Amino acid sequence: MSGNDERRLSDEFNKEVFEETPPDKSNTAPKYKPKEYVILFTPENGPSGASSVKQTTPKKETGKKEDKVPPIDFLRENITVDEKVHGYSVLTRIEDEKSPLGVDGGHVSILILLEGEKEVPKTHFQAGEWHQKPETTLEKQIVMDTLEKYNGIKPPDIEPPDHDPKRGRKR
Repeated sequence: MSGNDERRLSDEFNKEVFEETPPDKSNTAPKYKPKEYVILFTPENGPSGASSVKQTTPKKETGKKEDKVPPIDFLRENITVDEKVHGYSVLTRIEDEKSPLGVDGGHVSILILLEGEKEVPKTHFQAGEWHQKPETTLEKQIVMDTLEKYNGIKPPDIEPPDHDPKRGRKR
């Protein structure tokens, strides 16, 4: 095929596929907009070794953890104890009997820490799982104290780092 034939085929293809628009005043070159999506070949009549790629749309996942998070009870309808500790509101629901849906299988079935007067959620336990775990040392301490008080769970004894148990005194 000669250069003129290739040019003619290319021009014919561009006329079929693209819609020519008049040039801007700032630019004299014509602009091309695609008329439509063109399928050049299908796997049946394409070049040898070509394979088709099946286009799929991603399916929306259902049952994500975010979908199952119960709402925080800001109205305190299901809360039995509402305390203020170190600037946090500690919302707790205490059951009469231990439950597998409680924290560590105990009496506390809902435990929510809200920070400040705007009540920003910092910790959220409900329906048998932690939806938001305590992050700071103070939040962890408040949760441990609450569980010790209402769940009967005693926190582990932690020795200071400079304590020598053999001598019974500080180093």
